Amino acid sequence: MTITTKPRPLSWLRHALGVAWWYLREMLDANAYQHYLERFTRNHAPGTCEADHQPLTEKEFWRDRIDNQPLESRCC
Repeated sequence: MTITTKPRPLSWLRHALGVAWWYLREMLDANAYQHYLERFTRNHAPGTCEADHQPLTEKEFWRDRIDNQPLESRCC
């Protein structure tokens, strides 16, 4: 006996929109904080000399990022 499932006609559209949303967020650098947290977790593993540091909050991360940009790259 074979079990068949109904094809989901809009699943390809949902997938395509998800990929487009991810790509747009990457291009606009909206995922920068998430990438920072992933890097922080990887580089500050328990048992290392830097394990006692806490990651920046999202607000601190963006403030630091904006403050360290060259003035020529900002619009205002």
